[in-house]
Amino acid sequence: METAMPFERKAWESVGFYRGGRPTWPCPNCRAETMRIVDESFVVDETNESRDANLAWEPVDGPQEEVYRGRFSCMLRCQTEACKEPRAVVGTVSYAPAGEDEDGAPNWEQYFLPLYVCPSPAIFQIPAGTPEGVIRELRRAFRLFWCDPGAAVNGDGSVRS
Repeated sequence: METAMPFERKAWESVGFYRGGRPTWPCPNCRAETMRIVDESFVVDETNESRDANLAWEPVDGPQEEVYRGRFSCMLRCQTEACKEPRAVVGTVSYAPAGEDEDGAPNWEQYFLPLYVCPSPAIFQIPAGTPEGVIRELRRAFRLFWCDPGAAVNGDGSVRS
């Protein structure tokens, strides 16, 4: 009887995070969930289109936070003393409601949505004994998960050698 591959659906349903939060992805080397953002590596920049829209913003257009769009990059590092594996992350930035103030108005905070992670975390643990060709395709799907989740599961059924 085969055992099911461990898969934590909740961990992968929302891969974005707020500035004060942190991704909970496993380390690609030691598999511990100890990856942390290297603070001095965190870079955020607003897109030209967003800058132009914010310059022309009028209160009647709605909340300015809904107009903001940006890009970010950062490094993560495993906090396990024996590991310290690095990982690069790039993606988009927007504002999203994060709770409410005392008047019931939404508190808007920057929300970071990764589109590329290198090395990409394994979405599930690949069982021992899996053929190399299948492992290669799974790792390819793990990379695609970030920028195109549909493509990650839309293989043609063949295994490339």
